[in-house]
Amino acid sequence: MLQSMMQLRSDTAGDGRFGSPRGNRKHLGVDFLCVPGQNILSPVTGKVSKIGFPYPPPSIYRYIQISCTDEYGNEVQHRLFYVEPLSSIARIDTEVIGHKTIIGYAQNVSIRYPGAKGMQPHVHYEIRRVLLASKEYEYCDALFSDQIIRTNIK
Repeated sequence: MLQSMMQLRSDTAGDGRFGSPRGNRKHLGVDFLCVPGQNILSPVTGKVSKIGFPYPPPSIYRYIQISCTDEYGNEVQHRLFYVEPLSSIARIDTEVIGHKTIIGYAQNVSIRYPGAKGMQPHVHYEIRRVLLASKEYEYCDALFSDQIIRTNIK
């Protein structure tokens, strides 16, 4: 996903590991340290199914969702937050993006959390498997696929 050695974020603002506490909830992804502006690569082969904003307007921060299908036919959504998408992938569901293709550039999320919080620049990566039969998502740990948190689809 990142072009350099992947290191997890752990700073005064929190721990970037999957399942880490976030108040009354758990962290549903993994935070990888980055250098703002560095290339971000697609973690899988799939289609860009969404380009969105993780925060309400006005927000400069973006996320990219790349969807593929697992061996059981479930949709799997790979979401990368704090990534400015390349203009060439701005069209949704039109073409397949290859594994390790550059999809965008790391944004500097630490600007959103200045001062005492001390959050380091990072890319948040989460994997959601859509389980339509049970109306749930499975959030899968990007590093250890056997760790799963289930939530209701909203």
